[in-house]
Amino acid sequence: MSQLTLFEEEDKARVTLAQILGGAILLAGLGFTWLRIQVGRQGQLTERFIRAVEQLASDSASVRIGAIYALARVAKESNRDRTAVIDLLAAFVREHAPRGSTPATVFVRPDVQAALTVLGQTIDRSDFDSRRQVDLSDTDLPGAKLRGANLFYVDLSGANLRGAQMEGARLRQARLWSACLDLANLSRADLSFAELEDASAEDADFSEATLRGVEMSRTNLKGADFSDAVMAGAALHETHLEGANLEGILGTPIPFADIYIDDRTKLPKSAGDWVMISWIKSPRESHSFENEKREIAAKRPNDDAEDTSVCDSSKR
Repeated sequence: MSQLTLFEEEDKARVTLAQILGGAILLAGLGFTWLRIQVGRQGQLTERFIRAVEQLASDSASVRIGAIYALARVAKESNRDRTAVIDLLAAFVREHAPRGSTPATVFVRPDVQAALTVLGQTIDRSDFDSRRQVDLSDTDLPGAKLRGANLFYVDLSGANLRGAQMEGARLRQARLWSACLDLANLSRADLSFAELEDASAEDADFSEATLRGVEMSRTNLKGADFSDAVMAGAALHETHLEGANLEGILGTPIPFADIYIDDRTKLPKSAGDWVMISWIKSPRESHSFENEKREIAAKRPNDDAEDTSVCDSSKR
């Protein structure tokens, strides 16, 4: 190899090395820039979070609502802050809408509704899978708008949800002990394995809802509509079904006893295969099912018993 050729090869090597070093420096610079951007972004999110928390205490309803939606944006942009936003808004609802704070004729106030809307959009399946239970217990939420809301595993025990609009809501394994759901619209909602013991859902709409494995012992379901609802494995014991419509239900509930019905109650044609009724409010002489093999025995409970409706806030 001539000396000229050697020099040329050395020059090429130097150029290559320079390119490698330049590329490494460029990548390091880009990495540092990206890190600075991320740190700055997190700092901005933290600042926005703190400012929104401060604004939640404002005397102005419009400022509080703005703060709630600012927190919604923080939760959307930062998964790390999502849990904190959920817990904060749940605490806001409990503080500003405790049970008994709202007159029966008044709907939920706008800032509380905004918090509920954001919660219904922010809670997701990961909260259910991790068994994180959002606490909305003993709250006053009459007429709340929760259509399609994600309320997986939420604790709504003792809550007043009278007239709530919850069509298509996801309430899988939600806790609704002693909750008031009178006149609520729960059509197409998913209440699989939810707990509604001792609750009241008089005249509520459960049509086309999924009630697989739901617990409804001692629940007031007078006048409720269960048409075309999925009730496989649903448990009813000492449940009031006077005037309820169970025609067309899908799946077989757990065999139950001591439920209350009257002449207005619409039972499915297959009820004789799984119903054993020993108490009914307004007894019929007999009730023949499709196979005419069973009769419903009648015994009148004590009508003079004290009314302990969970929908009467004064009794809570």
